[in-house]
Amino acid sequence: HEWAGSKRWEKVEDLSHEFYNLGHMVEGAVAHYQATGQKNFLNIAIRYADCVCREIGDKPGQQVKVPGHQIAEMALAKLYVVTGDKKYLDEAKFFLDKRGYTERKDEYSQAHKPILEQNEAVGHAVRAAYMYSGIADVAALTGDQEYIDAIDRIWENVVTKKLYITGGIGATGSGEAFGKNYELPNMSAYCETCAAIGNVYWNYRLFTMYSNVPFIMAYCRGFLWTVGLSFIPILWNLSASINVRPGSDVPVARRMPAVLFLLFRDIFML
Repeated sequence: HEWAGSKRWEKVEDLSHEFYNLGHMVEGAVAHYQATGQKNFLNIAIRYADCVCREIGDKPGQQVKVPGHQIAEMALAKLYVVTGDKKYLDEAKFFLDKRGYTERKDEYSQAHKPILEQNEAVGHAVRAAYMYSGIADVAALTGDQEYIDAIDRIWENVVTKKLYITGGIGATGSGEAFGKNYELPNMSAYCETCAAIGNVYWNYRLFTMYSNVPFIMAYCRGFLWTVGLSFIPILWNLSASINVRPGSDVPVARRMPAVLFLLFRDIFML
């Protein structure tokens, strides 16, 4: 496909999503291993991660690339926690350290400046939240004070200027992105569910690092109001029990009573 280019990593900072796929694969493999104790999927993911660690870096013969769509950063940090192999944490930090120094330099992908110089949430909200989660992971695992200061600055910008009362982030549909400070329209709010999930990831990490109430409050607001409420239409559709009337082969969908449905809705909105 034209998005992938003619060779490996050629368009990884653009649309190929090779590192993005790595991130989700590792996340899934780690979850599978933790749930089952089986390493069959984990070993496959490790081979992919090893390929990236071998070919991407700043040593002779390696290429300096960063993810076009972030998530590999927090996945590699998680792989380090599971395996104890520090090269995965080093690779996660490499991806973050090199952001703003490669061919990709734009606000949309949070590559407009090095992460240690950033103090405002900008660009594609999903990419941003995944990257901020990765910064929090590396900050917690390394104790790097510059990383801690950077992620604190960006978090402060979001919760004071770019967060909806519902916990939604990413105000504008143009680029599925953060708007300017205090740009939080009501009728046109984009607030993608994936961005809310990323915000949940981010605040969970900061809460485990600091154990402070504001982080868990932001976590709960994003999870219950934005992520939780997005499942209400799904719950309504799945609530249909299929019955067959006597003498008829035509199934009839009988949904849950409206009162029960509204009860579930109100629980999510507490």
